Amino acid sequence: MRKYNDCPACGNNRVGNGEGSLIVEDDVFKRTCKCGWSIIVDERTCKDCGYRMADCIKLWSEQRCCCPDCTCRNH
Repeated sequence: MRKYNDCPACGNNRVGNGEGSLIVEDDVFKRTCKCGWSIIVDERTCKDCGYRMADCIKLWSEQRCCCPDCTCRNH
């Protein structure tokens, strides 16, 4: 994800050796920087409602989830 190659907080573009990290697992992308900045992009979808997992969890935490039996609440 080129958008997060350079840290938007300090401009650092390095990972490893204490500079930051880059983790990609299936549909989840995580980028951290030594300055403390981090981003997680989660593109998984809820199998119950079809929303992106992050959106479904947010809706559920606000008690506005469209699927009351949603399994997302367990994540």
